[in-house]
This record gives sequence, structure tokens and C-alpha cells, in this order.
Amino acid sequence: MTPTTVRVVIVDDEPLARERLRHVLSRMPAVLIAGECESATDARSALPAADADVVLLDVEMPDGSGFEVLECLDAERIPLVIFVTAHESYAVRAFDAAAVDYVLKPVDPERLEAAIERARERLSHSTVGLDRTRLRTLVDVLREARKAERVRVRDGTRTYFVDASDIVWVEAKRNHCLVHLRERSAAVRETLSSMEARLPPHRFLRVHRSAIVNIDRIAYVEPWFRGEHVLVLDDGTRLTTSRTHGRALHEYLAAE
Repeated sequence: MTPTTVRVVIVDDEPLARERLRHVLSRMPAVLIAGECESATDARSALPAADADVVLLDVEMPDGSGFEVLECLDAERIPLVIFVTAHESYAVRAFDAAAVDYVLKPVDPERLEAAIERARERLSHSTVGLDRTRLRTLVDVLREARKAERVRVRDGTRTYFVDASDIVWVEAKRNHCLVHLRERSAAVRETLSSMEARLPPHRFLRVHRSAIVNIDRIAYVEPWFRGEHVLVLDDGTRLTTSRTHGRALHEYLAAE
């Protein structure tokens, strides 16, 4: 029997993540990519008219969370949701409680295919949608998880607590680090290795002895000499990987 075609909409602010999802979905039978959204704002306006069976929904985007996107939709018409997240620490607890599916970044093709097939089966039994109670539960769990992802940054005599997602990259200087945030930079008197130990490992990569980058802020990657790469961040910053510390990036790019 020919499987029923599943219409999928991708919602993710990271270009590399969307490209990876497109690539994996293109290999699956009877899957149609019905649209893409690169922000929570786009998703809130596009999803109601998208006629999607399934939405691959990023949990955290600069202009809002995937949970906030769902709250703006009609609870009776929400498509099946497969959350795409880097936050393994709370994904299982949150998503199992809401009886929806999730995949972790970097996306594993077999895991995503299994999630799509489960969605296809649920669609055949007409068990679609999330109710408001489950949505509120998910939002509450997300807020708790965000508190756990706060990073302490000391700048002189002042201590800031910033969201890890607000850190673009961290640069090693002679006797301190420079933490580049979305709108400013802060000098921190500690080593880059010390900063690396305090940053969420699922979100940050050490790409050079003097640089750590936020994976979600990588706009694109260019090949460079001798197997090295140039990373271009979404704020225009260009960083060259080193052969020693570039292995983590190679593994991230090669993961399927």
C-alpha cells in the first residue's frame, strides 16, 4: 500500500538546521515540504494557512519560542508537532508529558524518520492537535529550563546573568576573555577553558584555541586551507577554525 503523503512545515531560525532538515526529509518516501519559516513571527502568520500535517518546530528562536507559536494557534487545528531542540536535559520530560515527539540537534536521520512515521500513523487515526492544558505545561517546563541556562558573566566589579542564547561567541585575550553578546561585549577575567566548562556543551563549540562559538549563531561555513573552515556568524563575524579544535566542527557538520 502506498503511504499517505505527509505535508511538513519546517520552522527554525538557523539556516544550517533548515538545510539539514530539508536534506533528511528529501530522502523519505511520501513526505512533502509544504513550507519553511525562519522565525517565530513568520510561523505565527504562516502556519494557520499552511495546511500542514506536521510541523518541525524549533524550541527557541530569537523572536520567541516554539511554545509561544503554538499558543497563538487554534488548539483544535494545531498540526502534529515534532519539536527540534538541542536541550536534551528537559526534552524527554516535557515532550513525553505532552504526548508529542521531539528530535535533538544535530538531527539524526533515523530518529527523524521514526518521528515522521509515528506522526503518519497518528494521522491515519485522526489523533491530532494539542489542548491548552498541555500547551501550558510545556511552556512552564520551558521557562524552568531557561533559568538553568543562565550564564554568570563578571565584568569588573559587576556580575551579569545572561541567557546562553544571547552569547554569540567568546574570544580569548591575554589575561581574560571577551564575551560577545548580541548588543555588547563584556571582559571576563578567566581563561577560555574555564568559560568553556561553564557553557552548555550542546550549544557551544570550541573551534580555535582562542574562540568558542554559539552553534545557533553560525550563518554559514566556508572551506579553507588544509581542511580548516571559515565560520561566518549571523552578525558578520568571520572566524577561522584550527586543525586541533576544528574536529568538533567537522563532527557536527558530518553528523547525519
